[in-house]
Amino acid sequence: MSDDINKANSIINIVLLVLVITFPPLCAILVHRYRNKLPEMEEQIGSLYLEIRVETRGQRLNSFAFAFRRLSFAVITVFLFS
Repeated sequence: MSDDINKANSIINIVLLVLVITFPPLCAILVHRYRNKLPEMEEQIGSLYLEIRVETRGQRLNSFAFAFRRLSFAVITVFLFS
């Protein structure tokens, strides 16, 4: 019984880790792909789009770097104290 629970916990942890790792690149790809439509979307979604700059590649990668850095600190903290 305990082995089954440990296996289930391991699978859940691996799935969550993969999701956390793939989230920033996925966001960067989506922002890059829809960079021409984002200014139009700003009128529709307003504050959700607040202060996201997408004019240059560096500005688009800044959002990726921010999300990656934030999530990596969370993952490191969890692994250090587990």
